[in-house]
Amino acid sequence: SYTHRVCVLVASIMDRSDASRSHIHWGGRIITGPDRLYFYFALVAYAIPVGLYLARVCPLLEKYMSVSPYVVVGYLFAISIIFFFIASFADPGIIPRGVPPDIDPSASPFSIEEKHPSAKKVRIGNREFESKWCDTCNIYRPLRSTHCAVCNNCVEKFDHHCPWVGNCIGKRNYRYFLLYLYTTNLNVCFVIATCVAEIVLDTTRSPLYQSSQGNALKDTLDQSQYFAIIIPAYALIGLGFVGGLGGFHCWLAAKGRTTNESIKKMFFRQGNPWDMGVRRNCYSVLFPPSYISFLNHDKTSDIELEGGISPPTPPLQGLDTIDMGRGAPTQVGYEGMQAPATQSAGIVSTEDNSLRV
Repeated sequence: SYTHRVCVLVASIMDRSDASRSHIHWGGRIITGPDRLYFYFALVAYAIPVGLYLARVCPLLEKYMSVSPYVVVGYLFAISIIFFFIASFADPGIIPRGVPPDIDPSASPFSIEEKHPSAKKVRIGNREFESKWCDTCNIYRPLRSTHCAVCNNCVEKFDHHCPWVGNCIGKRNYRYFLLYLYTTNLNVCFVIATCVAEIVLDTTRSPLYQSSQGNALKDTLDQSQYFAIIIPAYALIGLGFVGGLGGFHCWLAAKGRTTNESIKKMFFRQGNPWDMGVRRNCYSVLFPPSYISFLNHDKTSDIELEGGISPPTPPLQGLDTIDMGRGAPTQVGYEGMQAPATQSAGIVSTEDNSLRV
């Protein structure tokens, strides 16, 4: 189409318009997005209240719970931060770029030969889906993959771009994102419960309360410098955001969907081909197989592509399978489209009528 040809021409003229905005270090072992400010804000907004709780509230709870609050909150905070860092710095499933077509910038859009159809049909059982061509990455995107406008990468099983994590959430780090949400929710709930328990126990056991000669509640809050009520109030606000997000992703995991598919209302009218039932859906999310990163590779064979991505060439031959969790894989293939095979490092190619999902 005319619009497609104009987009291809403009992308070829603009300087580094197809460059990845992700920062890739150590051969793809550490990946960060372009928006790190929110990452630091989220880290500080979580760490400071936990530190104040351990310093101001826990000493008041020792006479009731010994060192249990220190251990529980410290442990949940530590593992949630570990999951947070893994989700933030892991490869979400970035798909390597292909070699851009040779286009004469001075040529008219009408004279540009369109080398690639805008989409190819993919058959899963008796249903057909489209694998769309990405003009920026020069590849046919695997099913459930989307081009992230923030990082400027195509990501496998793209869920969403999380500014608080500072990275895309996709096939390889979605599990750690969920574990971060759930451990943080548990920690917040424990902090709220123990703060309320401390206020109630100290107030009811106060001599002022028993003699009715003063304000026992005010005396209790003075002992913690009001942190026993400030921290749970702050935690309740955070629980509204983090808890709501955790509940939403719990529903998505049970349905076998991603955030992107839910927003676009995919599979609402027709059944979801990746839905294996609630138990198997949740199992495949929390205990997925070890997915290979295209960015982890031997540095001696690096081929630097535009934007700093140096992927290996993934092996693609013949029909491939769709990962359906722990269940039986489903064969997929293209219909009626024959194209000559091309050799180029780092291309996820579908010109040999194959697709890796």
